[in-house]
Amino acid sequence: YQGYELNLILPREIDGVELSMIGGGMMTRATYGDNFDVELPVVSLVIPENYTQIPAYAFQNCDALETVICYAPIEKLEEGTFSGCTSLTNVVFVNGVREIDRYVFKDCLYLETVYIGDKTQRIDENAFKDPDGYEYFTADQCITDPKQMPDVDALLEEVKCDPMPEPEPEPENEPLPAQPVGEAGAPFLGSWIGATMEMDGMALSFSDMGMVMNLTFHEDGTAELYDGEESVTSSWSVVDGAAIVDGSNFILLDDGTLCVEEDGAKLIFSRDGAATEPAVTEPEVNEPAPAEPVPDELSAYVGSWHACYLMTGGMTGDPRSEFGLDIALELNADGTGSLIFGEPEQG
Repeated sequence: YQGYELNLILPREIDGVELSMIGGGMMTRATYGDNFDVELPVVSLVIPENYTQIPAYAFQNCDALETVICYAPIEKLEEGTFSGCTSLTNVVFVNGVREIDRYVFKDCLYLETVYIGDKTQRIDENAFKDPDGYEYFTADQCITDPKQMPDVDALLEEVKCDPMPEPEPEPENEPLPAQPVGEAGAPFLGSWIGATMEMDGMALSFSDMGMVMNLTFHEDGTAELYDGEESVTSSWSVVDGAAIVDGSNFILLDDGTLCVEEDGAKLIFSRDGAATEPAVTEPEVNEPAPAEPVPDELSAYVGSWHACYLMTGGMTGDPRSEFGLDIALELNADGTGSLIFGEPEQG
């Protein structure tokens, strides 16, 4: 249901087809109101006699709902039908209901009148309870005598509201009219072809990724971006030496390419589309400090050492016989050392 009715009467038919069942997600908007301009505002609900099935949680969290009049003869109210309807006050099943499942009226804090008729065979012990076992209304308060059925017309009149106007859609932000770019835009004019994308220290060419991205700047102040499927035209201008397109800054680099950074990725455009190689920065290498002769007290460590015990992955043993690996440590008197991994020598 997408409407904005305050007093909602469910339709008997749509396009000549008589309806008999309410969809399980019909009132989803009440639960997830943030997805819509306003949350579900229904104050009263009338269910005609042709409906035979109401699914579990059908009207869950309709927190504006105060009055429900159901003319349909209901065999069973499924679990949680009106759970979370915190404003619900009056519920009348004109033609009765045979079974009421658990949590049908969970968290219905302000129930005053519930008419179920004289044909009810079962009311679950938790029908009016919340999961903590608290009851705001009890089963023995339900009206079962047809002679005491409330005046439904009067109940509906009490909550009758003027129609609520549908909210006006917010106007879209129209782009500013394009203006000729003048001399400042000369370096950008013409077509640029996506060359490479750099992200997280990696650089890939658009062609390797099977992507197409062409950008064309026109003298009249419009720019056209083509992604291989569709073209989008926007206005552009030059600010502080950069071309501004939809809030993105396109900057000319010293090598003649065009660069823009978006969401942590750097896109490079070239005039001929050739994949430009990103500048390679040599990794910093921490050179070891010059070795110095070891003092006398460390002379006992000088020499060759072979690992005789290894613990790995929950296994232990001699690395040579158990794992086929010789691990040697060479410590030299001049302050140098080396760790060597190899195969065990025979014998």
